[in-house]
Amino acid sequence: MLLTADLAHGHSSPAVLMTRNSFYAHRFRYLFCRLHTLCAG
Repeated sequence: MLLTADLAHGHSSPAVLMTRNSFYAHRFRYLFCRLHTLCAG
């Protein structure tokens, strides 16, 4: 929710971008891992 509001306001400070990128990277990696496990299993 906070990220969406941040995007809507167009803030693009390095710290915010880094936090958002690492958050999404972690989430994507987690989802990819689960998907791979489901397919392999």
